[in-house]
Amino acid sequence: MTIKKITLAAISNGYTAKYFGGGNPKAQISIDGQEIDFGNYSRGINVAVFDETTGKPLFCNSFDTPIGNSDIFADFINSLPEGKIVALAIKGDAVSNPLTDKAKAAFKTIGSAEIDNLKTGLSYTLIGIKGNKPGTAHESMFLLETSSSYTQEVELVKDLGTFTVEAISKPSTLTATPYYIPQGGEAQIHFNGKILAIEGGYKSGWNLIVLDGKNGEVKSSGSFNPSIPEEVDRFVETIEELQAGEIVAIATKDYAGTQVEEKIQKACSSIGSTMVGNLQYGGSWAIVGSQGAKPGQAVENLDNCSLYCPQYGAEGINVKYWAQQTAPFLNKKLQPKQKLSQNRASEYFACKQAVGIDGDYALVGDDGKGIAHIYHCQNGKWKLQQQLKPQGQRFAGYGHSLDISGNFAIVGQYSATALDKNNAGAAHIYELQNGKWQHKQILQPSDLKARDNFSISVAIDHQMAIVGACMADAPGKDYCGAAYIFQLEGGKWVQKGKKLQPEDLGAGNWFGHSVAIEGNVAIVGAYLADAPGKQNCGAAYIFHLENGKWQQQQLQPPDLGSGDNFGWSLAVSGHRAIVGAHLADVSRKVDTGVAYIYELHNGTWYLCQKIQPTDQNQYDCFGSSVAIKGNVAVVGASQASIKGKWDYGAVYVFQLENGKWEQKQKLQPSDLPKDGRWGYGSSFDGSRAIISGNGDLLNSKTGFAYICDLIEDNSRTTVI
Repeated sequence: MTIKKITLAAISNGYTAKYFGGGNPKAQISIDGQEIDFGNYSRGINVAVFDETTGKPLFCNSFDTPIGNSDIFADFINSLPEGKIVALAIKGDAVSNPLTDKAKAAFKTIGSAEIDNLKTGLSYTLIGIKGNKPGTAHESMFLLETSSSYTQEVELVKDLGTFTVEAISKPSTLTATPYYIPQGGEAQIHFNGKILAIEGGYKSGWNLIVLDGKNGEVKSSGSFNPSIPEEVDRFVETIEELQAGEIVAIATKDYAGTQVEEKIQKACSSIGSTMVGNLQYGGSWAIVGSQGAKPGQAVENLDNCSLYCPQYGAEGINVKYWAQQTAPFLNKKLQPKQKLSQNRASEYFACKQAVGIDGDYALVGDDGKGIAHIYHCQNGKWKLQQQLKPQGQRFAGYGHSLDISGNFAIVGQYSATALDKNNAGAAHIYELQNGKWQHKQILQPSDLKARDNFSISVAIDHQMAIVGACMADAPGKDYCGAAYIFQLEGGKWVQKGKKLQPEDLGAGNWFGHSVAIEGNVAIVGAYLADAPGKQNCGAAYIFHLENGKWQQQQLQPPDLGSGDNFGWSLAVSGHRAIVGAHLADVSRKVDTGVAYIYELHNGTWYLCQKIQPTDQNQYDCFGSSVAIKGNVAVVGASQASIKGKWDYGAVYVFQLENGKWEQKQKLQPSDLPKDGRWGYGSSFDGSRAIISGNGDLLNSKTGFAYICDLIEDNSRTTVI
């Protein structure tokens, strides 16, 4: 992938500035000096949200907090997925009506440490990351014009076109004759800045337009009177019949009902709404969302105050959504670049968890020989640079599991002896110094016991590492498993918090058989865990570090069956995680396998999509290995066949496109050996992947691995 740096900037001029010669109130948000097409900066808090991977704008919103809408602002911020970049600027005033505690708490979820000091009329800007701690945001507060800026590395993606959809609802007034009915309001829906027509015109009630998510073409439109039951049903049906990828914009005008019915709330929640249930008589509501959107994937706003406060001259609500037709990996494919093997290697060379890649370095283990091989890419060729061997005990499972990240590598030795305890296990940390990988430290927690198999799995992300011990015991629970997290502090790797061992584990769950970590998020598999009436269906546990403690959430899809082995493989990247269930049955096809992708929203991990290949067969074991980076997932099916050859193996590439994970590629190199089981292990850094095949354990044939590069491709879906 191509990386570039962007600079976001926000400018604010509060109303006190003009008294000191600072000019009229204003707000402005820009990227690399170019103001984004915000639409309408209004009085109060103006917010723009950007994608953390590509740096592209997602949506913008304005909140008229002086008339009492600060809780609506809080609802919007709280609904955003963690990791999103948030830029905001105050125009004029934001706190003449003081911010609620809920609003101040929302500011702190995007990194603010100064919001409690904001006074009436001050200029204020902030650029932060949703989910970051207070004090991490770039914020500025002053009597005169002030600004904040923030630089972020993003993926340079191919831009296939962008269009904007805007929903506007302007406030009504109460007329005394003949009844107190809201009148005089306005609703508009814009496409690329131009107002769209609605069949029959914009009317009092709910005005809706459905657009094609790829080109913005209007698919349908209409106005719905909430006081007529038949029209309420028609509105709900319109929402429920939306197709995948379609965008829906809704803007209310004047009378939108006295109370939002439950079926309307349910329908609107399916397009990402979290606010519609709070809409009151005569209030204004606007949203741009899409079918199947999770909370935070739609942009919406709500104003129940303006109808009753006409003296404040409210400007109405205005939400804007950018439909980014970009493709970080579109028209590209993973191309096998070089096969890695060793003449004197064992059949365990590159076996399952014994492959890792990051940039120009790849790591391949061989626990049959007790060696880890470091490969370095120079002038487009991968060459063996160094062989790592354990200090002290030889073999003992050294090289069975490993990982590499930047200048650090970790190699497991799960059968190592610790304090005279056989098979307690150990993990070895290496650091690249002066062109050589130097052994730095052996990790062996003091509470290890015989046969714990500590380091049966390992993962590392810069200065954080996680190690699984799948056969560790708990009181009354043999082999339930455990995992340990370590962090580099003061030149030493130290255990971070208590060992991970969820209380709901059962005997023989093998928690820790698979592990992954990125930043303060870790995920651990327990592929032999049970669910009510489902033995060995599997489970995964995801952990997030908060205030020095690891907070956990169990992942266990409701459709699992006995023996699915969910959690056999897993990976995490940012706010996304993927978990494989390689023995799941699909459409009565035994051991076909599936994978599940999760996304983090508001501190909770939600199941986003269950993925399967289009040509799946029984015994393929899709999900034998999984990897994910950004918008791309790589999944191995180690027993997939080809032209009658069983256990040949395959790897599939999926990409997130228009909110859905789509299969883009199937890889089956023609020179794979018989019974190669290619895809048994995989590692992916976003631009390269290393994919392993099993050795033939019966005939002592060595294992192997392919390094694949990301290259240009003109086709949409490819098979190699």
